[in-house]
Amino acid sequence: MSSRRSLVLSLLALCAVAASFATSCNTSHCEELRDELSALKQKWQACETDSDCTIVGGNTKDCTGILSCNTAINKAYREEAERRIASLPEETVDCMVCKSPNCVSGLIPLCEQPTKVCIIVTEIITPPPDSSNLRDAGEVPDAGEVPDASMSDGG
Repeated sequence: MSSRRSLVLSLLALCAVAASFATSCNTSHCEELRDELSALKQKWQACETDSDCTIVGGNTKDCTGILSCNTAINKAYREEAERRIASLPEETVDCMVCKSPNCVSGLIPLCEQPTKVCIIVTEIITPPPDSSNLRDAGEVPDAGEVPDASMSDGG
């Protein structure tokens, strides 16, 4: 009877251990890794001009979701970023139940001037070459001098 009881307790303990591995997406390790990767991504994305930025490939096996998509980064950090991104599958094994975000489909890296962050865009829209001569859409064109109804016509 005691051997049967030992067997049942052993099986319960084994099930508990297996369940902890199966639901470990949001373990403290994964949350710490997300924080670390978010900080690295912010560092890598800092820029001054468009020429500072390039695109590195993401790793779809990064289960934290932070670097699973292509990312625009500063060229100075390209090698560091590529190595870190390549090593993510081994580090995120216990996060396998996480889902990846939708990725930006653009191919143009540029430095967003208000935030000084490298971003990916699909198109750059530039204003016309001499936009200073264009009239505001709400502005009424000058029609010359229009006679006032209160003026006499001299006759």
